[in-house]
Amino acid sequence: MSVEVRTTRRHFVKTIGAVGAAAAAGPFFHARPAQADKGELVVVSWGGSWAKSLREVMFTPFEKETGYKVRDDGPPEAAKLKAMAQSGSVTWDILDTDMPALQTMVKEGLLDPIDYSKIDKAKLNNIPKTLQSSHAVGHKIYSFNIVYNTKTYPGGKHPKSWAEVWDGEKFKGGRSFNFRGGIAPQLEIALLADGVPMDKLYPIDVERAWKSTDRLRPLVTKWYQSHAEAIQLVTAGEVDIACTIGPRAVYAKRSGAPVDVDYNQGKLGSDY
Repeated sequence: MSVEVRTTRRHFVKTIGAVGAAAAAGPFFHARPAQADKGELVVVSWGGSWAKSLREVMFTPFEKETGYKVRDDGPPEAAKLKAMAQSGSVTWDILDTDMPALQTMVKEGLLDPIDYSKIDKAKLNNIPKTLQSSHAVGHKIYSFNIVYNTKTYPGGKHPKSWAEVWDGEKFKGGRSFNFRGGIAPQLEIALLADGVPMDKLYPIDVERAWKSTDRLRPLVTKWYQSHAEAIQLVTAGEVDIACTIGPRAVYAKRSGAPVDVDYNQGKLGSDY
């Protein structure tokens, strides 16, 4: 794809949004009907139950209201987006990911800024100012939790703190943590596992956090790329414990998967 075509795609996204395009990413916008030009939006998120929910709650209503089709893709890795930009063939329009990944993309010049004048002010006022940045707007808050396989750890015998997750002698089994896909490393969790009190986490001692992570490495069977993959790994018994998004595990549990969540020392996160 030439630079001219890539620019045309950006123009298309800006034409239907910041109104219509952004409406596919959250309920904060007045979508306007499509004109003669029928297009497609590619929204990139983390797959699994989250992608299914996005389609049901956002994408399908958006398609009916505007006439534009929404195609989902993922995961939203900064490296993939950079490779697309360098090749001149950008196929993604809207990304759903965390702020550390977005900051990388902004630094690389890969994202367009948000036109906040197009956003419904009444709804924007309900979003905390800390979740409104130049190139992204927050649309969900969640928690990273201890997710475990109930066949491996029945009857409440699972680890109940990050220090216990780090204890491979007392709690046998493989672990899975994120270290790929643009998700921020779990520095706070590593510090909690190393005995740092919760009210003393900040400012983060990065060196200590990495040293704590080094102790975890021998227990990690696989570093997951997406939260959907993490749930799949725990469900299939390929790993026994994962640090991933608790609500995804709740959804899997309700669907009959042998997984459960411990909320102790959960870490709040937000996606944009």
